[in-house]
Amino acid sequence: MAINMNKKKTIALILLIAFLVSALAGCGKKQETASSAAFLEITDDTGKKVKIKEKPERVVILSDDYISIYYALGGKIIGRPSTAQYIPQEAFAAKPLGHIANLNLEELTALKPDLVIGRTAMHENLGPALEASGIPLLLLNMRTHQDTMEKVKLMGKILGNPQKAEEINKGLEQKIGEIVEKKPEKKKKALIIYASAREITVENETSVTGGMLKLLGAENIAAGSIPLKTYHTRSPFSLEKVVEENPDVIVVTVMGSLPEIKERIQADLGSNPSFQKLKAVKEGRVHYLPPRWFLYNPALEYPQALAYLAQIIYPEVYGSLEEKAEKPGEVKETAPAAGANVPAPTGQASSLSGSSESKKEGAPVTERAAASAWIWSIKGRAASTFFAIHLGPMNSLFYLI
Repeated sequence: MAINMNKKKTIALILLIAFLVSALAGCGKKQETASSAAFLEITDDTGKKVKIKEKPERVVILSDDYISIYYALGGKIIGRPSTAQYIPQEAFAAKPLGHIANLNLEELTALKPDLVIGRTAMHENLGPALEASGIPLLLLNMRTHQDTMEKVKLMGKILGNPQKAEEINKGLEQKIGEIVEKKPEKKKKALIIYASAREITVENETSVTGGMLKLLGAENIAAGSIPLKTYHTRSPFSLEKVVEENPDVIVVTVMGSLPEIKERIQADLGSNPSFQKLKAVKEGRVHYLPPRWFLYNPALEYPQALAYLAQIIYPEVYGSLEEKAEKPGEVKETAPAAGANVPAPTGQASSLSGSSESKKEGAPVTERAAASAWIWSIKGRAASTFFAIHLGPMNSLFYLI
């Protein structure tokens, strides 16, 4: 009996030890799982999964629009592009890291950020170096107003402030809705020209301005056209197609020095007979758009940009843009100094009529287009550099220097 009792005690002790070992192992696994859990896992706009281990405190943002959203949600950054312009005043205190398209990677990594936010089309090349340094890179793309609200929601999560994000989005949705509900039933045809030092193309429905035209119920004559391989939001310029569609309004998105691009368009198209016969040109409805609102997504200023475009397309419904226009000679054609307060853009139509009167007086000065300083202009470029654009039935070329 004593032996059996001892055996039973031994077996019970072994089982107890096994249970305790198993329980301790389980706790260890739970602790390991908890410690390895990320603060946030995000699939960015390149399709890559980005793991943010802890709530980020040292954030670098490489685009004006995302910086403005981040600050509106109560965030603060430690680094930015040197070329940033349209950002909150306090954001200029962040360390400048070079040109937005040519950042100083050494200075960026030296800041030891726990999160870097950039643009899909511009900063994907930073991925390998940042990944090697253990720095998560979140690449985002923002064109439509839905994109804007998605990014507000995302940054609200990053900052742990979803309530503020929801409040901002409700305000955006309400303001945009108030503009859209006034759009007339009768559609107007519009052409969006994209003009830079390198090229003249047209913007399709996937561009920032193209998306706004769609909201306003206007017909973008380049919608559905075959996009360029390098830029899917743009398509080749064809005067034949433009003449065939005969748009009611022409708007120009400017990337570069506004005075020089205006001068070139005036010289290349202003005296072209086919272009002069266009309804938009004859009625003086050619507008240069402020880069602040139309070169990239205007972010939290989307309602203001949409209202601005609505006045251009449907002045009979939304009011005349010219009533609020700055007078010729008062418009600043250059970018403001870093840190300067940038007023909301206003403007008026430009003349491409080529008439003797317009040549004598000069084309009316348009929108306060503060062209981004980082965009290189055609100043000083060799006159032998040419870019050609096909002019349809005329079977000829005009060259951009």
